[in-house]
Amino acid sequence: MYTDVETTEESMYSTNSFNDEDPGFGFGDSNGSGNIWPGFNYASPWDFLFRQQDGKQPAYVMVNGNSENFSPYTIEIFAYVGLAYFDGDNNGVYDDQFTGNSFPINNGNYPNLWDGQKEVGNLIRVPVPHVLNPGDPSLRLEAERDHLPIVDSAGNISMPAYSAYDDVFDFSGVITLFEEDLLKQYGKVFFYEVNVWQGGTFIGDYMMHPFIETVQAAQVGWGTGQHWHPVMDAAQAIHYDGHVPNVGDYPLYFYWNQGHNTGTDFDPQNLQNPFGPQSICDSREVVFQMPPNMHSYALPNGQYLNMYILQNSKYLWLNSMVVVGVE
Repeated sequence: MYTDVETTEESMYSTNSFNDEDPGFGFGDSNGSGNIWPGFNYASPWDFLFRQQDGKQPAYVMVNGNSENFSPYTIEIFAYVGLAYFDGDNNGVYDDQFTGNSFPINNGNYPNLWDGQKEVGNLIRVPVPHVLNPGDPSLRLEAERDHLPIVDSAGNISMPAYSAYDDVFDFSGVITLFEEDLLKQYGKVFFYEVNVWQGGTFIGDYMMHPFIETVQAAQVGWGTGQHWHPVMDAAQAIHYDGHVPNVGDYPLYFYWNQGHNTGTDFDPQNLQNPFGPQSICDSREVVFQMPPNMHSYALPNGQYLNMYILQNSKYLWLNSMVVVGVE
């Protein structure tokens, strides 16, 4: 299904949730005029508190050039998904602090999401890829209510946010019913594996991850990275890594604003005090601390294979989307 990324009212940011130090400002006044500026390097759609609100679900867009920038490539895209949020306690029970729901993922019903040690950072490769050939329209995967749009093993498909966008992630029976339900509510795509061909020639296999400036090693724990916390074991003694297939093991962090433990507050129309108490992020989002070179790869004809987050210029992170593909 088609979506023209270039004509949306959005600007490119390769980031996650929103940055307390510079959350951006969506409206100049009540009429929507005046100054508008995006937040700095931290504006993804993944936020624990907003995960079940209609119309505020993450969108996943896949592109392969467009009418003005033709791509000669065929791209095959595999998603790696996992639990998007951490409850702060690696006790084998996945807790939702805002609804009070708890999921004992250590009870044997979640073998792909619980590795015997940690609740997050365990990735599942979606076995059914999305394939875009030269000239194909872009895809947009977005559900009205489900956090991760999927087709489950019973054939039930997540209700699309828009009738024109009915593509989903298909696990094809490789996960349990319990895992399907949990990922619908709390899942996200962490990485993409993209295979690229030109004609019959294989160009390369690329593991992709957005660039997250605030979680780079030099910034974690202070300034714009002050609210990134390591994912620790239950005894708070071991900082866990997550395994990235074909890449290696990398530290896991989650975004936790300990001084604001009631969930994210954000008002894009807050003209008088855009950096004040109505712009506080407490997303609980999990990220891998990856090298800053996995979001863009040069292809032989001068085009690029990119992965980034596109932020809405009015609603900022509330309507941002993840984009991957040839541009």
